[in-house]
Amino acid sequence: MNHSAPPLDAEIFTRLFSEAHHHFDMREGTVINSAGVRVIYLSSDIIRGIYEALNYEAGEAWKLILENCGYLWGQHMFESLLKEIQLVSQKNLGALPAVEYVRTLEAYFSMHGWGDAKIHLQDASFGIVRVTMTHSLFADALNHVDDRVDAMIAGMLRGFFEKISGGQDLGCVETACARRNAAPQCEFLISGAQRISRLTHLIEDEVSPEKVLQQLRVI
Repeated sequence: MNHSAPPLDAEIFTRLFSEAHHHFDMREGTVINSAGVRVIYLSSDIIRGIYEALNYEAGEAWKLILENCGYLWGQHMFESLLKEIQLVSQKNLGALPAVEYVRTLEAYFSMHGWGDAKIHLQDASFGIVRVTMTHSLFADALNHVDDRVDAMIAGMLRGFFEKISGGQDLGCVETACARRNAAPQCEFLISGAQRISRLTHLIEDEVSPEKVLQQLRVI
């Protein structure tokens, strides 16, 4: 990320993410953004239906399936966001200052209905990105499931940040989930794939997000 490049001005940011610059056609069933890209929203009923079908057919593998779907979707979403920013602002996402870069990704997740995401870079020097999310679509829709339910979001974040990193092999793990108010918010950690894989036992043992983060810093 280029820390000296000019940020997106307010007008461009509004064109990218405000409702006023999206064309809603209820008769045709389409939502088109200012870059001419069709936007698709998933309802809670669809999420619940997908979960029930996957859980019935694949059992516990439903999480892995959704994570892999999210990973591919996240990479596609990143490429779509690149094109939208270039069309609307004639700027490259990778050339934005770090603060604007993060602000843009947060707005993109929110605008597409996944949840209110906040990206935290305080541990970037440790090779760690932390993401917190309130109003998660999956936590709300799958509130009856006694497990962490944001596997698709974790996959999307991994796909996004692998693109940002230039193709590094990353992992993403959900350390807290807000379903059934099990936590005040969903929390995710993103880092190298091998480092993330060494946290599996901590997640299974329900170790607190703070302790998981502390452990990741020293791996």
